[in-house]
Amino acid sequence: QLQELGQLADTFNQMALELSRMYGDLERKVEEKTQALIRSNQSLQLMYGASRKLAGTPYSNSTLGEIIDELVVTTGVKHVSLCLNENDQQNRFTPLFFSDKEADARCAQSNCDDCYMHSVRQANFGIDIRDSSFPVRKNRNRYGILFVENQPGEHLAQWQIELFNAVSDTIA
Repeated sequence: QLQELGQLADTFNQMALELSRMYGDLERKVEEKTQALIRSNQSLQLMYGASRKLAGTPYSNSTLGEIIDELVVTTGVKHVSLCLNENDQQNRFTPLFFSDKEADARCAQSNCDDCYMHSVRQANFGIDIRDSSFPVRKNRNRYGILFVENQPGEHLAQWQIELFNAVSDTIA
């Protein structure tokens, strides 16, 4: 009878351990879903704000700068820059906003057509791990490029890629 009580106690302890593990997994899943909802809400707020700003006023450096600043805060990516032209007829883009000064020098030395084609290839075939660029285009009209530079070893998450694409489309 003492042996049966020992087995019962062991079984009870195993059940308690399993319940504890299951509860921990459930808490982790709830936290992941909560973070995903927070990100979605922030992304929606950013897109709504960007759409209102761009619809309500003519494009200006300050308006676009605010959108890029909000994009940096929402995504947590530190290095974002935007190069635009005034219409789809220009071949050379004008660097408008940089969240860091290193990007300014990089952009000034680059060939805009090469940068633009790189961004189109990334949009169609996948994102480069280190430097991502998103074409600012509508239909066949090309208006510029949104650049994102990750820190070494960092990758854009799918939600970040989708948000950068959405902002690029909204600006176009």
